[in-house]
Amino acid sequence: MAGNIQINPAENISLSRALGLSPGDIISLVGGGGKSTLMRKLAEELAGLGYKVIATTTTHILPEQTIGWFILEENQTLLLEKARKAIRSNPVLTLASGQEENGKLRGPDPDTIPGFLEFVDFIIIEADGAQRKPLKAPNATEPVIVPRTSIVVAIAGIDGVGKTARDVVFRVEIAGKLAGFSPDDPVTPKAVSILLAHPEGITRTSPPQSRKVAFINKISTEEENGFAVQIAGLLKEHSSFSRVIIGNLEGDNPQIQLIQIKNTGIKYGN
Repeated sequence: MAGNIQINPAENISLSRALGLSPGDIISLVGGGGKSTLMRKLAEELAGLGYKVIATTTTHILPEQTIGWFILEENQTLLLEKARKAIRSNPVLTLASGQEENGKLRGPDPDTIPGFLEFVDFIIIEADGAQRKPLKAPNATEPVIVPRTSIVVAIAGIDGVGKTARDVVFRVEIAGKLAGFSPDDPVTPKAVSILLAHPEGITRTSPPQSRKVAFINKISTEEENGFAVQIAGLLKEHSSFSRVIIGNLEGDNPQIQLIQIKNTGIKYGN
């Protein structure tokens, strides 16, 4: 099955091209294994291409995860006004509407977020949390995806494969019910593909009009690359995904490969 997929080597492919972005996209990031890193890398890349970008969350992020110019404002009307003014001289803004006692930043009202497209080109949203684990399953309230989202990126860390599930999977009991493993079982590529593609998996609240992309991150060995290709082959059976990205976001130059599942075409990018 994995041998039938086509990999575009494209050593210098950009994140924006791999994702197939177009100005006006709202990109929601779900899952585990690198959401914050992807948000930062993608925002920086888009800004380098001359675009205006807002990064935010529908749940919580840590203060150290902010990118560019940071605005904290509880009043949603004032937040919109401050963002409109700040974007004139700052290509990337991170927006939050509150801070919890534990220091985490709370995102704006999800209904407010699409309004920022009046004056920016892209909005990137962290739409759930994973307690820094590479894999996760959502509970009944997750992920919190803005209804106008155009692209949902489901992220999984390949470093969770082969490890004991309880050590690498957030909400391991829920995940086990979806993918058929116990907390003491090792995680398999098939289990990862199920967590990504299951109707109650990490893309479960995706809007009907959104395009879904799987991102297998943290590949650093040939074995991990083989696992990622195997997962991509399994995902080919699920028509909900248009493409799979495999690679490693660490370092100054992310290593990215694109596996095309559907012939959706690349609309934009380097």
